[in-house]
Amino acid sequence: MSELHQASDRAADAAQRGVDRLTFFSDAVCAIAITLVVLPLVDAARDLPGRSAVDFFTENSTALSAACISFITISLFWRDHHEHFARARSWSRALVNVNMFWLAGVCVIPLTTAIEVATGSADTLARLVYVGSILVTMILARLEGHLLVRSGAVDPADAPDAFTLHLQWIAVGLMVIALALSVAVPEVGLWSLLIVVLARPIAALARRLRARRPGLPG
Repeated sequence: MSELHQASDRAADAAQRGVDRLTFFSDAVCAIAITLVVLPLVDAARDLPGRSAVDFFTENSTALSAACISFITISLFWRDHHEHFARARSWSRALVNVNMFWLAGVCVIPLTTAIEVATGSADTLARLVYVGSILVTMILARLEGHLLVRSGAVDPADAPDAFTLHLQWIAVGLMVIALALSVAVPEVGLWSLLIVVLARPIAALARRLRARRPGLPG
């Protein structure tokens, strides 16, 4: 019996090591991506000698705004990923594959940020690629969360319920609206992404409504 327990413990340890390796690798990729977002501004600052800081902020206002938005976006992606995998106790090939696609989306953000800044607000394709890549990465993050729960990688006691998982798609819906706004009204620019901040208040409202009417489907 003790041998059976030992084998089970070894399997659990191996599974946990796999999760840790996946998490560490993902953390490193996010750290590099978030650094690449800021690097172009560092290069621009190196050309500053002989001019004032006011000149720098004036000439690079668009780049600063885009970098700020991208920095926040990657930070939120990393936070969600951290929360998902903090509860994970095992992994699967499908989870690794989805995670790699998610990391690809994170890596694309510095590139699309640079394209957006270089082309300006008049380039609809650049805006579409920028916001669209964030939307796809967000969808992959939600799929990861669902896969972790459905595959049993998360202990049922720690796993979010079905209603909570459904609420996570509110942000995706708002991002679709942001994408449509950024294309239909170019003057709005990347500020259309601010609509996503409504996701948490809407989710909180949905929870309150469900608490008042517990018979609603989850």
